[in-house]
Amino acid sequence: MDNRIAIIGDIHGCIEELRELHAKIVAEGVDAIYHLGDLVDRGPDSPAVVQFCRKNRILGVMGNHESSLLSLLDKSRSPHFDTEAVSQAKSERMKILAKLKSDDLTYLKALPKLHLLESHQTVLVHGGLWPGRELWQQDRSILYLQVINPSRPHEIRWTSKFGEYSLEQSRAEGYAPWAELYDGPQRIIYGHTVFEEPQILGNTVGVDTGCVFGGKLTAVLLPDLRFISVKAGKAYALRKAGYEGES
Repeated sequence: MDNRIAIIGDIHGCIEELRELHAKIVAEGVDAIYHLGDLVDRGPDSPAVVQFCRKNRILGVMGNHESSLLSLLDKSRSPHFDTEAVSQAKSERMKILAKLKSDDLTYLKALPKLHLLESHQTVLVHGGLWPGRELWQQDRSILYLQVINPSRPHEIRWTSKFGEYSLEQSRAEGYAPWAELYDGPQRIIYGHTVFEEPQILGNTVGVDTGCVFGGKLTAVLLPDLRFISVKAGKAYALRKAGYEGES
């Protein structure tokens, strides 16, 4: 297990921070670089991020935002698609799609929902994994997993949602963050859930440090499990008060 690998957390269109972090990673002499999805949305230049990852052969996994973007692409090709009736979020995604080249879309469509680094016994995934399931049993919900109740596999919650529930209320109803329940043999490295600093909990490592919200863009290096980060140039998007949802 002597190959050195870097895994980058959620980028969300933050191209300048990605370039800066990529330079630091390259200086470390790594053998491969991966991302954890959510390359797009919210930040200043999503198409540039996708193109940078593709051209620099950065591998990765699908995020919920890529999944939503590709779903919108499919819908937009329908003769019944009404471009004037789309929401603001979808309108922004249409602008992203307009700037992506066919090679960029091919790159995004090829992203798997998870990736196993066998030499490191490590799984890369955007949202998380269901405890008690083999890798081949994991479904599409792993793109956006946060707070779960294993006895209610179809009722996934965000960490909190203003006016509906807090994490404490979810716990009282038998829910918990998936990373607290995970006890599988592989280390899991994930994004999607924002932390101020990278979080190591059991055999899980969360590396989304909220760059697009003014935090940092972080990568974890294997096998030494060391973190390197760059500060965001600014807050490009605002997090809703009392809401810890998708990132």
